[in-house]
Amino acid sequence: MVSFTGILKRNLSSKDVEGILDLLHEPAILWDVKQDEFTAFNTPAIQLTGYSRKELHSVTFLEIFPTLKNALPIESILETNTILMKQNVPQFPVKIKLTVIGTNRQWVLITLKAEKEIYQREAQESIIGQRWEALHALSLASLQKNLSSSLHQALRAGQLLTGCSFAAVYLPDSKADGELNLVEKWGDTDFLPEKIKHNEISHLRIPFIWQPGTRTTSIFHQKALAVQLKYLATCPVDQAAPFEGILVLGDQISPPPEEMVQMLQILTGAIVTSIDFHSEISRVTNKVEELTARLDITKLIKNQVADGIIFTDSKHIITDVNDPVTMSLMFSRDEIISKPIDQILICDCEIKEILNTISDEAGDLYEIGEIKVHRRDGQQLLTHIRIIPLKNERYPASNAILLSDLSVREEYRTRAKQLESQAIVGELMAIFAHEVRNPINNIRMGLEVLSSSYTDQDPVQEEIERLVNDIDRLEDLMKSILSVSRTREYRMGAVNVQGLIESLIHRWKPRMTRYNVIPEIKCTESNLFVKGDKRSLEQVFTNIIQNGINAMKTSGGKLSIRIGSHPKSGAVSIDISDEGPGIPAEILDKIFEPFFSTNQDGTGLGLAITKQIVNVHNGQINVNSVPGGTVFRITLPNEQNYENAIIN
Repeated sequence: MVSFTGILKRNLSSKDVEGILDLLHEPAILWDVKQDEFTAFNTPAIQLTGYSRKELHSVTFLEIFPTLKNALPIESILETNTILMKQNVPQFPVKIKLTVIGTNRQWVLITLKAEKEIYQREAQESIIGQRWEALHALSLASLQKNLSSSLHQALRAGQLLTGCSFAAVYLPDSKADGELNLVEKWGDTDFLPEKIKHNEISHLRIPFIWQPGTRTTSIFHQKALAVQLKYLATCPVDQAAPFEGILVLGDQISPPPEEMVQMLQILTGAIVTSIDFHSEISRVTNKVEELTARLDITKLIKNQVADGIIFTDSKHIITDVNDPVTMSLMFSRDEIISKPIDQILICDCEIKEILNTISDEAGDLYEIGEIKVHRRDGQQLLTHIRIIPLKNERYPASNAILLSDLSVREEYRTRAKQLESQAIVGELMAIFAHEVRNPINNIRMGLEVLSSSYTDQDPVQEEIERLVNDIDRLEDLMKSILSVSRTREYRMGAVNVQGLIESLIHRWKPRMTRYNVIPEIKCTESNLFVKGDKRSLEQVFTNIIQNGINAMKTSGGKLSIRIGSHPKSGAVSIDISDEGPGIPAEILDKIFEPFFSTNQDGTGLGLAITKQIVNVHNGQINVNSVPGGTVFRITLPNEQNYENAIIN
């Protein structure tokens, strides 16, 4: 708040102050108590109150906060629930915080939070989480062991996606032309018919949502009216062929979500995919059985499925493959053909042994399961492997190996593990902060006692002060670690960039000497200041400098730091480069992710915290790396007022 008072003393215009208030996410208003006038407000405040800027300037405090009459005057800080008299919406409940700014109590910063919005946001986050879970379930639907399981999975996902209490799928009856059967259901569907005729759904060729009060145009609507549903939604499984199946879902309590039509299309898309997938598997199996008497079996089936197919002869030599195999394993066709299967399909299992043990009865489908195979680039690919024995006069003992790419599902698993790791590390950080603070406080108290034993002129006082500063840095470091998961308070002011970096280089000089690292600082202009929090920026440059030193600790080199300003914007840029081995291109875009580290002993938080701090300062951080060196460029807004500089 001291910094905000300093801002007000600079006689900024109301637009300037509103620009500063716009940095706050919550609605914020600056109130001149003496004039009883709202002098500045951010965009969220205008949206919440419903007043225009001109109207907000003309209303008084008690006109929009009438219930706070007895709370005035405000001594320091007041937080309470009150009523906001919105424009055209009387008595809107909000949580208000009033903070007195400055010693003369002329200014009060008002921040607001709508209770209804808090509830709606939490509910929306819950719905979003449930919908992500639904999409995950849908992504796995087609991989179930049979069509019935796939449809059941899709309907379960439909419940998560829409919040419905029941869902059902009708598909054509193979024995009765012109009829659809209820083939799979979820929830209480006893009121739904087991069979329907085409003429009973002739009006349901597009997605349709029936609700009480609307016309009943099908047997489904009549049933829904009888059991008093809040809504019943229908959608053809394939809108290009509306009589080839229909999805039905609804609820007895809640109305349909606004995005119901799009949700129906997502669900039917997954159902069509599952039907096509299992139909394709069944078709391939039938084709293999059918083509065992023909000479050209590979030409007829190899590229008719999305899965990879590898054909082998009796000696397990590859005779043919389809395009998905070459794309998945990253081999060319010429590199695969005529090679032993175990030289191309490299995995933890002995594929030759498996081929030797299976029956040669044509048409049998052998499920090998989920296997990780190695691509040409050394990366692992999660696949689902099936083997179909083939037999005819030309190929007395051959096999078709089907590879289903499960990399998408593997990505979900990897992400889940990352989230679990983040949760565990977050708990450990909280425990660490709690356990370490007491010893730090004890050390600080000990230093204070020690300091009192010496005169102010004693040289020992300088060492004690240095240790106290180190304790301050340690406490700030702990706060920075915790800032990964919670908001940190930044004390913004003018910071002399060159002075800050020179002090850091002096601190790291012993380690640089030990590793034969030579620092070089060049500044194109003197007195380049940025607006920021000194401790936070110190941590940013410390992380980058430390990484550069570590990169050169084996062979030494030059650590170059270039400081300059952009001619148009005035922004200050700091380039920190080393002569280390460089960062591999394949991980360059991951180095700022939390918990990502190539150092076994590292936490993976350093660069993540660095980027977070730079973003808070409205700056940018970029990295370029080649074998032989890495350059980090940090760009920060320029601070025009030097008199309040933190570093001289």
